[in-house]
Amino acid sequence: MKPLRALKQAAAVAPLAMKGRKGGSRQVLAERLAPLKGASTKIAQLLTARDGEDAGETLEPLPLDQLLPIVHAAAPGLLTEGSRVEPLGRRASLAQVHRAHLEDGREVALKILLPGVGDDLRSDLSVVGWVGRRASRRLNERFDGVGVDEWIAALGDELIGELDYRSEGEIQVRYREAVAAFDGVLVPELVLAEDEVLVSAWEGGSSLADAMGWEAALRARLGASLARAVLAPMLSEGLVHGDLHPGNVAFRREGGGEVVLYDFGATRQVNPAAREAWNALLHGDGPAWDSLLALGFDGERLAPLRDKLDEFVALLFAPFRSSEAVHVDGAMRKAKVEELLGEHRMVPRLAAPTSTIPAIRTLSGLLSVLGHLDAPMELGIDGYV
Repeated sequence: MKPLRALKQAAAVAPLAMKGRKGGSRQVLAERLAPLKGASTKIAQLLTARDGEDAGETLEPLPLDQLLPIVHAAAPGLLTEGSRVEPLGRRASLAQVHRAHLEDGREVALKILLPGVGDDLRSDLSVVGWVGRRASRRLNERFDGVGVDEWIAALGDELIGELDYRSEGEIQVRYREAVAAFDGVLVPELVLAEDEVLVSAWEGGSSLADAMGWEAALRARLGASLARAVLAPMLSEGLVHGDLHPGNVAFRREGGGEVVLYDFGATRQVNPAAREAWNALLHGDGPAWDSLLALGFDGERLAPLRDKLDEFVALLFAPFRSSEAVHVDGAMRKAKVEELLGEHRMVPRLAAPTSTIPAIRTLSGLLSVLGHLDAPMELGIDGYV
């Protein structure tokens, strides 16, 4: 534990968490957390993703001379005298990415774990737990015995898992194979995966902010390609991306539009029963109650909404059930959901098991990005499995 760092974390998080501010508090909290490393930047990314932004774009990269020794130690011989690494890196929550030109002519992306990030992450999680326990007491006053300790522990496990680059490399290979047959979708080819360095073929593109200004027809094709890139592996093979936000996707105009998907550190494999349950929910097959229970949702908590669950799930996943071009409007969907659920609007979240975190983050991130692309898209998922 680093006391000064912990104090910075608490100072950034506690006032807003305790006061329960709404509206602009999300952006204020993101601005306070983003400059810190570890879990803080990860939380900031989650907050800003709802606004179509990437908190990592505003972060000051670490100097390259602090990172190259990590590359030389983890991957001896990768960077030779004839190699060149561009000094302008991109810092993310747990790593920093640089573009490198290898002596053999290949262009690659070097994803380098930030020095000391493992210790920072564990320190961060202890502070998040401190805040969470206080938030839990506030929730207990309003919702019958709800706590957040289990969710914080699950989030911690997910973040610690993102430090395993060897595992991420294996999953990246599988994800690339899962989308290989789709036009307009690209996952970079893996070159090397070591303990602190992951090397992929360099595949650049424009940001979501740039793509939002492109012509509507192109945005529609890109949105449909992104939906396919995310949903097809999930529904056919149980591969859930787990961390879909604007910093992990890029867009290209070439070839009628192409989506590049990055970062598979949070990608998880769900079991066949969970895959079938998500299939049923997204397709609208059978009662939503049965599918949610199969995913591990708390039936006792869901009980007050049992008669509304089919309509609730239909509202959430309406864009994927239509065979026509649809416009993804997050604000309208949210308003309809709140009107439908009324005083029970928090129940689905409170009833969800921690095992659904990767899928919930993925689907929420996908709907957010599609909404920011702001064009009628053909998103029907028939034929994905």
